[in-house]
Amino acid sequence: METNIKFLSSEYPLTELQRSYVIGRNEEEIATKVIYELKVSSADIVLIEKAVDKTIISQPAINSRMSAGICLRIKDRTEHYHIRMTDMTDASEKEQKEFLDREFEKCKFRIWNGIDGYPVHISAVKLSDCDIRFILDFDMLIFDGMSIKLFVDKVQYFYENPEEEPVCDYSFFSYCLEREKLPETKKYKKARDFWLD
Repeated sequence: METNIKFLSSEYPLTELQRSYVIGRNEEEIATKVIYELKVSSADIVLIEKAVDKTIISQPAINSRMSAGICLRIKDRTEHYHIRMTDMTDASEKEQKEFLDREFEKCKFRIWNGIDGYPVHISAVKLSDCDIRFILDFDMLIFDGMSIKLFVDKVQYFYENPEEEPVCDYSFFSYCLEREKLPETKKYKKARDFWLD
């Protein structure tokens, strides 16, 4: 999927917190993540996939990859996001529960490698005609609590407004650029001097 959104740079340094996550995953194969289960009564999977595509375009950190373990680089293209839907409508309640438990176990041990795919993994399980479960697995190398909320809100917005096109007004990378300039500001120097004197 092509995008006409332009950025000041295509590469951004990792924050201190992100660097600590990289150390954990490189040395111990430990990833920090959040896993949600979302229950809905009906959903158009194709429309949700398109909403996710637009959300990824509007938030470029989701469409980035690790570069030399010290920065994130925005990918040249946004690949279409595919949500795997498993139909468990013919299974017993016990089999459905066991399947969902296995899906959660897979999520616990899935580590985004920082290069392929996206730092969010979404799958869906249809339990009945009016019970679909979405399992959302967010990698905290890119996501935090607020960005998860923004992601879900944006997906919902684009799902409900499929004619809308993505716009990137402010992103995580905008924050990174502002943060780099912070030590040069008078306010920062005044606060530093206060605490160091």
